[in-house]
Order: sequence, then C-alpha cells, then structure tokens
Amino acid sequence: MTTQIRYQRADYVDELNIDGESVVLLQSRAIRLGGLGPVILAVLGSAKLTVTEIVSAVTEQLGGAPADGSAEAVVESAIAALVDESLLIKVEN
Repeated sequence: MTTQIRYQRADYVDELNIDGESVVLLQSRAIRLGGLGPVILAVLGSAKLTVTEIVSAVTEQLGGAPADGSAEAVVESAIAALVDESLLIKVEN
C-alpha cells in the first residue's frame, strides 16, 4: 500500500480574513498571511488534501496557473511555508 501525504489545517484560536489577507491567531502568536496562504487555507477548509488536489483547487479559484512558473512549484512552496509556521499539518495515510 502506498503512503499518500495529505495536508490539513492546524487548530487555531481564531482567524480573520480581510481583502485577501488573513491573520491567524495561534495559542502563542498571531501570523499575518498574504499571497497564496489565505487561498490554500480556504480551499482546505476541514478537508485533508494532497498537493495535487490543493494545486487544482487553488488554480481553479485563481483562474489558471501563474505565468512565471509551475503552479505546483509555487503552491508547494507556499504549503511548506504554512507547515513551517504550524498552520498546516502533514498527514500520512
């Protein structure tokens, strides 16, 4: 059986979304997000999604792939940053 890595949102105290930016309140700090961060959090909702599923949802929501590079590379970079900030959790199943 192959292990598939999925991502899900971490538990937050609160989240505020205004004009395409978010402020996420964790137990010990607040994090301000712009760019793809709020979009990725929104497409995840309460789901556990693979990178491919996240890329597809983000691309669909934003209307296409970026002109200056691979959508997958850009989204993977944003996912890694969200994991580093403890806003996403990597789940293997």
